[in-house]
Amino acid sequence: MVRPIAIFFALLLIAAPIARAQTQPVPPAEVEKTLNAAKAYLYKKLGKDHNWEQADAPKHGNDNRTEAGQWGGQTAIAIYALLAAGESHRDPRLAPAIEWLKKADIRGTYAVAFRLLAYTKMPRNEEFRRLASADLKQIMARIKETGNSKGMFDYADGPGNGYSHSRSQYGVLAAWAATEMGLEVPTGFWQNMQQAWVRNQDPSGGWSYKHPKEDKLPVTPGMTAAGLATLYLSYDFTAPPPACNGNPTSPPIDKGLAWLAKNIDLYATTKNYDRDFPMPTLYAVERVGLASGLRYLGNTDWFHKGARFLQEVQRPDGSFPSDYGGITAQTAFGVLFLARGRAPIVMQKLEYDLTVGGKATVGPWHQRPRDAHFVTRFVARETERELSWQIAKLSAPAADLQESQILYIAGSKALTFTPEEEAKLKTFVHSGGMILFNADCNDGAFTQSVTRLATKLFDAEFRELPQDSAIYTRQMYSPKDWRPMPRVLGLSNGVRELCILVPNDFARSWALNARAGERAAHFQLVANLFLYANDKSRARVKGESYLLTRDPKVKPSQKINLARLQYAGNFDPEPGALPRLATHLYNTRGMDATISTIKLGENKLGADTHVAFLTGTARVTLTPQERDDLKKFVSGGGTVVIDAAGGRDAFAAAMLNEIKEILPDDAGKMNTLPPEHKVFTLAKLPEVDYRDAVRATGQSTKVSRLRGLDLNGKTRVFFSGEDLTHGLLGSPTDGIIGYDPAYALPLVANIVEHAVAK
Repeated sequence: MVRPIAIFFALLLIAAPIARAQTQPVPPAEVEKTLNAAKAYLYKKLGKDHNWEQADAPKHGNDNRTEAGQWGGQTAIAIYALLAAGESHRDPRLAPAIEWLKKADIRGTYAVAFRLLAYTKMPRNEEFRRLASADLKQIMARIKETGNSKGMFDYADGPGNGYSHSRSQYGVLAAWAATEMGLEVPTGFWQNMQQAWVRNQDPSGGWSYKHPKEDKLPVTPGMTAAGLATLYLSYDFTAPPPACNGNPTSPPIDKGLAWLAKNIDLYATTKNYDRDFPMPTLYAVERVGLASGLRYLGNTDWFHKGARFLQEVQRPDGSFPSDYGGITAQTAFGVLFLARGRAPIVMQKLEYDLTVGGKATVGPWHQRPRDAHFVTRFVARETERELSWQIAKLSAPAADLQESQILYIAGSKALTFTPEEEAKLKTFVHSGGMILFNADCNDGAFTQSVTRLATKLFDAEFRELPQDSAIYTRQMYSPKDWRPMPRVLGLSNGVRELCILVPNDFARSWALNARAGERAAHFQLVANLFLYANDKSRARVKGESYLLTRDPKVKPSQKINLARLQYAGNFDPEPGALPRLATHLYNTRGMDATISTIKLGENKLGADTHVAFLTGTARVTLTPQERDDLKKFVSGGGTVVIDAAGGRDAFAAAMLNEIKEILPDDAGKMNTLPPEHKVFTLAKLPEVDYRDAVRATGQSTKVSRLRGLDLNGKTRVFFSGEDLTHGLLGSPTDGIIGYDPAYALPLVANIVEHAVAK
């Protein structure tokens, strides 16, 4: 008997950090190009009668023909694919097609399933619930009840025990889509589905088209992915309440994933094999990847392998080859794979070990295997876009860890990371990321270990997240509506929140998908965190990265010295800012920059430093010795860049006073720099732009407010009351009063180039 519990994803499939890159990642711009061409093809084939059907009227029957048993399915899948790819249901091309779909006499299992899936992308109103209810009634009435077909589906409401796993996966998808519309599907249905698919699993771990004893057809990646995706769905509705007694396992899931990993060469390939249907297989594998959180199947990145395949087989007109069911359907499958598979990642859940007695043991990181899945589904619905989650390991490359702004760490035992792992966590945060900690079962040892770890890594302490935090005041949900107010702790660098700690186990609510009453806040907090960490609308699709690495092809033409100036205060809130600037200077300006920290007031700021950076987040008063250092530096030909990190007014006001103290005879000459100043023209800059928090103030976002002070005929003091420091990270955090990162980085690079120019 299989335990109906949530799934622990087989460690053998996600553990190995080596030999990953069997397929070169497809650049996001190329994915976008392939996707847009396919979408354009679908629109081009939309008929004048507002549908994609090849026959004007159906010839209903229990078959797979698009002009008969599955009539209406081409229109349903095309609409669903376009909506999943970000098109609006109000689009004048789609709106009439949606009206056609609502009225069409659709009866086939495939066709009904895709109509229900399309409805999940529509407004959640009574009309669509009524339409979905009628389709659900069709689906529920055709479940087979005897023999190996029990719990399975046929092409339509056919007689006898005809079924296949291909047809049946869409029957289950239809029921799931109905639940997304708020309709009730009995728990017994999901138990029935779970038992049926486990019963029909091949001894090898995969699935063929029918029960192993009655099927002469081979086990295939498409049917195996269909089996896995269906089990994930059924387990979502049958899991017992989450506990804290270790990471649960599911042998059928583990066996299926192992088969898929072993046979991954049969996926997304131009080599033909028996029962080879590449496009539906892509869609099935994508569903497994999104449900499981796995980036890799074995050592293969399933998304990039599939995206590369689609890029290779796409025709000049944007369509994908038809192996079955017509070109429209196959192209729609490709659109679904690309649009959903590249979806921005809300959070990455960290898989980690614990060190006990000097030995590494598996940590309790995944006691709630569906927590990230359900809370991601909630955020996706609320923000009306495709979103995903993913599992990560600290042994992964930095680029993998940075695919999401949020790294989620859960557990019910004290964390014991190695020094190397701690360094990776520190780098992740200093590169612009945020860590979300959840204490499973309110475990005190976990919470205490988190507070010790965070203080050690970031030299700061947790406090109650302030009510005026941008996480609360600038996002979708206000804590004023949360009763009772849940306890949320935050650790800040003065610019942004670096870590969030939930000591009272919100993940239990996520794992139960329980959003009623006071538990609503547990989901809404994550929606707010996602929007905060991505400046509301700037979440990156898979493959997009703001991490920079040195280009090995570049041969630098000059060496320069940059300095971060230290004083008695928060002098370096974003330690990753200057290193990223240095990499940008190396790649784009041929400058090999050395970065040092120089303590003001010790007469160490000399002519060998080209540009010194002075930043902070709070009011500060420099000592006479510190002021003297700065005066000598700029008077002797050095350049200083002063900015209020995060756009904090207290630091900006303090620095304006300091400039008056340091350069009393010249401070009055500091003015906003005109557009023709060299810092705006040395290298072409993008249009001036600011973050969303600046737009909210009503200030102009199309003009620079950078100020400068000339000494001896050249600008030596640059002052910005708006953030530049956090902008250098490239991180899209909300609540920052500052320049958009895409503008801040090249602007500061121009300042450096201006400073070192003879």
